[in-house]
Amino acid sequence: MTEKRVLLFALCICAKDGLISSIEAETILTQFNESVKNKDLPFKKLSNASFKKIIEQFFASDKQLEDYCQDIKETKNLDKILEIAKISASSDGFDILENIAYRKALALLDKN
Repeated sequence: MTEKRVLLFALCICAKDGLISSIEAETILTQFNESVKNKDLPFKKLSNASFKKIIEQFFASDKQLEDYCQDIKETKNLDKILEIAKISASSDGFDILENIAYRKALALLDKN
């Protein structure tokens, strides 16, 4: 499991309303780095530059929600990853499409 998979999943949920707002992007990075600091996730803190590269990779990819769910399914930190995605998507208002994607992810990950 790499930090990139965590961030790509969160970006996917946030993008379901048609865009990733600057507030959502900031929240993803903040939530991720706080989780690392609190040892909730076993990664190193991520710089803004590294995160921007991951965002670029997200937009260059043709992966779907199901693919991102498959990438994180076997992690022991799944609840924390889901929390980061939900908090980030909610940071500018939890759009109905983001909510649907989040609920679909819960079903795909056997978390409902």
